[in-house]
Amino acid sequence: MNEWSSDSDEEGPLGKPSGDGSKHPESQTLRRKVRHLEERLAKAQRELVDYRRLVNTRISNVTSIGGIDLDEVRKEDSPEVSPRDDDTHYFESYNEQAIHYTMLTDRVRTTTYATFILSNPSLFQGAVVMDVGCGTGILSLLAAQAGAKRVIAVEASKIADKAEAIFKGSGYADVITLVRSKVEDLKTLPDDITRVDVIISEWMGYALLYESMLDSVLHARDRFLKPNTTPLSSTDQPNGGRGGVMAPSQCRMMLALCDPQSLIKQHVTFWNDVYGFNMSAMAAEVYDDAIIDHVSKECLLSAPSSINDLNLQEIHPEDLLFTSEFVLKVNELPTSPAAKAKSGNVYFMGKKHDHRIFATAFVLWFDTFFHPDGKQYPPDAPCKVHTGDGDWEVSDVLKLKPSAKRRKTLDQASGPPIVPTGAPASALVSSSPEQAIPAVDVDDQKGVSQNSPVQTGFSRADRREESFTTGPHGTPTHWKQAVFLLKDPIELKRGMEVKGSFRCWKSTENSRELDVELCFSTIDSSTSQEGETSA
Repeated sequence: MNEWSSDSDEEGPLGKPSGDGSKHPESQTLRRKVRHLEERLAKAQRELVDYRRLVNTRISNVTSIGGIDLDEVRKEDSPEVSPRDDDTHYFESYNEQAIHYTMLTDRVRTTTYATFILSNPSLFQGAVVMDVGCGTGILSLLAAQAGAKRVIAVEASKIADKAEAIFKGSGYADVITLVRSKVEDLKTLPDDITRVDVIISEWMGYALLYESMLDSVLHARDRFLKPNTTPLSSTDQPNGGRGGVMAPSQCRMMLALCDPQSLIKQHVTFWNDVYGFNMSAMAAEVYDDAIIDHVSKECLLSAPSSINDLNLQEIHPEDLLFTSEFVLKVNELPTSPAAKAKSGNVYFMGKKHDHRIFATAFVLWFDTFFHPDGKQYPPDAPCKVHTGDGDWEVSDVLKLKPSAKRRKTLDQASGPPIVPTGAPASALVSSSPEQAIPAVDVDDQKGVSQNSPVQTGFSRADRREESFTTGPHGTPTHWKQAVFLLKDPIELKRGMEVKGSFRCWKSTENSRELDVELCFSTIDSSTSQEGETSA
């Protein structure tokens, strides 16, 4: 008898079941098998319930006696999730060649740094210089070439290996010391150096403060830069005895109204009709983040307003989290329908608006200033605007000689001067790249006190101030501009002003990213009536 047999099922002749089931032997057999399987399943279920009760009882007894926390046991058994490391991700992004190629080929950036360093022997000759975040080491090499006695190049990413090889290959390994570390982790400097004369760094990110590298530069300043120990009127030593110098010494964040139709078409209206399909859902989040791209100067609709002026000699990290008020004065608008149509600002979101002018975005950029004394420029001081791709030849970066094309241009026109804060109105700094003019030429300035803090005893060829802009009116840089598109455009009228506040703070999700908030309202100058506030 096999396992499917039962006492009530007896086999007849030839193995066939007896009784009435002989007519359908297969169905009888299947019913018996199903009944038997159901009985076995029910038994297994009862045993499982009993086993669970037993296990729970045993565990309860153990935890009550030994004080074991079951939640803690579960945590130990679960795989450990490491917290996000914003610094590691940031430094790894600088391990590749491409990003350094982009920065080095940014001619506005690189030539401005090179011109300032090589044109200021009064600042760099015999100095101890720190390069924070040296990357490939271009600024360290320039400082060494300018006559620095010692250069300390600090780099935390793996590109430091390349930088060290570059220093050796360039013949400056005896002057430049590479330190593989985050500057925050440095306790001491090589060879018992305690303070440095100059800190150079190219720390600027998108919208100036993105990536938060300035925090590291300020830490280096507070920890290693020579402090001011001499009155500002002293003239018997470089920099007027003001202690160490930051290069750059000042940065200014600028905000303006604009109408970047090409960006709107690319990021918004394109999705309205993609091969006949409505994909507008793809553009739903475009207003939540800044767009990093180039905006043409023709798109600007207002004069810019400074929303943060950073004195890098004195500013503190907490000052980088700020709220600033601004007022934007609308540019003169075209009056005739033909002129309005010619301006190109007649469409928003693909719909014609009867030749009315609309601001569809805010645009943010920054200006950067270099002063050999670390002096600050007043808010209305213009920034040098580099224009045209043919201004400088590649070799001009180190030779500091303008190209033939540039020399001809400079002979025909000169840019506006810059007046440093605290200097007399006649103390001008030429914006012509080939001229090295000090903040004050003592020989040419009558009535200037001999105790003036800008006099250093160096000739005009030993001192030079520099600046550059990343705005739409200058040569495009790798920083581009930060564009904040508006869901609801602002209709502009003659004489209108847009006032508001700009708030900036570090993202809670990534400390090297930024969150910003823009609140604004319009003011009609003809009626002085203020419109609704938008955010």
